[in-house]
Amino acid sequence: MFRSVVVARIAKQAIENVTERKNAITKIQNIIRNSLTEFDKSVEEYKVYRETHDTPDWGVVRMSSIAMANHHFEEAELFLKQQMEEYGGAARRQARNVDVTDEQICASMERILRKPDALESAFKFFDFLRKYKFCTTRDVFVKVLIESTVEKCGWKEGLSRLNKIMSEDKRAKSMKMSLFFILEDAWKAGEADQAESIVSEMGNVKPSTLRSIQLFIRFNELPRLEAADYCKRNSIKLSHEDVAFFVEMSGKLKYPMPLLRLLEVHEFVPIPKTSFYSIFEELIKLAGKSEKCEILEEMMWKVKKSREVSDAEKSILYGKIRHFYKCLNVKAPEKLHYLIRADNN
Repeated sequence: MFRSVVVARIAKQAIENVTERKNAITKIQNIIRNSLTEFDKSVEEYKVYRETHDTPDWGVVRMSSIAMANHHFEEAELFLKQQMEEYGGAARRQARNVDVTDEQICASMERILRKPDALESAFKFFDFLRKYKFCTTRDVFVKVLIESTVEKCGWKEGLSRLNKIMSEDKRAKSMKMSLFFILEDAWKAGEADQAESIVSEMGNVKPSTLRSIQLFIRFNELPRLEAADYCKRNSIKLSHEDVAFFVEMSGKLKYPMPLLRLLEVHEFVPIPKTSFYSIFEELIKLAGKSEKCEILEEMMWKVKKSREVSDAEKSILYGKIRHFYKCLNVKAPEKLHYLIRADNN
């Protein structure tokens, strides 16, 4: 009897704690929402909230970004500084343990960048985030700033900004997405050789990373025969690692063309047979996410014609194509059902 009473009390307390946490989250979300239109009033509500509730890191980051977007730089920094000092201080707080996702940090920077003439504010905000241990110097964040810089000011300014960021933090690792935006813009400006020469002199950029980005851009921009000729003239052989890089970048950028070019040039530039499945798999994902049924059907025929993937792999790929038709609530072609049945027999 006594034990059941104790269990009931514990369960009740747990439910109350969950309810209280939900209410607290709803409250901070309302404060953040209101701050978009009534910033000064919301700041006062936020200060009161902090005195009575544990404030989640993601809430602090969003409030700080809104302050930054409205040119309240002191408040933006203060919000982050207070959170760091309250939860461990500079010595104990680690960016990897914060309660904020990469996506939330990127969204906060993008919120600032949507404002006119906001580039400096966004870079300053990123400095605050690193200073107060909300994130580290990773490409997933830096690329947001560099892409915007390149769009507004060109590749040279983008490269200058990236150089500064990497020189300030020697622990900063591969910045392949940031470098891609810089080198892609240089290519379109007809200044690829100049940009690639400068990047090759950067001590913190691996030659293999530069080579992979160079290939990816050329496979995205050049016609089939020119892409193949480039590889021939430069004695380039495509490894499984090269293909893996293409697959990763195509997925992140939603660029199917480099992967399609790989399928087109493999007669001239050999590709490891084990890499073809991953190429088709990523192309099917991109086709499905494009929500264009005609591209899915095109992929069905490409898989059928391929001699580089096994029957077992084809069966899996057909299943993935069928999955996206279901997601789109569209009836799959009868030919696809036939191919699936044929492979299963």
